[in-house]
Amino acid sequence: CERMLNWAEQATQHSQGDCWSFTAATPAFPNGDLLELYCGNGCFTLALAKNFRQCLATEISLESINMARRNAERNGISNVNFLALSSEDVSDKLHRSDLVLEDTSSQVRCQDFNFSTVLVNPTRQGLDEGTRELLSRFDSVLYVSCNVETLARDLRSLVK
Repeated sequence: CERMLNWAEQATQHSQGDCWSFTAATPAFPNGDLLELYCGNGCFTLALAKNFRQCLATEISLESINMARRNAERNGISNVNFLALSSEDVSDKLHRSDLVLEDTSSQVRCQDFNFSTVLVNPTRQGLDEGTRELLSRFDSVLYVSCNVETLARDLRSLVK
């Protein structure tokens, strides 16, 4: 686990890909913002937060999101927003350029983010088609996988 976190931290230290934002007026920040899908309890998000202006991390499990929020608070990390949303929901809303993402207790305005990097750590089933399409918009994608077959499938789709 420590090696994986170190790898992710090093990979994002100078993350300066073209930023994907909702408004043309959004300025590019040196490290932009991080979008993380399948964030679990925020292990990667919290470790990488210092490399980004802001982070938006999503996970379908409300219990995991509540743990992530508590972890961020306990560690004094204030540039992270956690939402209990599936990657499918996030991808769908971002494809439609929805202006607000929200769960039962929190909401964020999409135009406040200037995403430069996306991090995914999907289940063994890998990414759904909509999430693969969303990732294709990013220059910088970190993909953590526990299933080499779905990783290969998803990467083939992303490099088209």
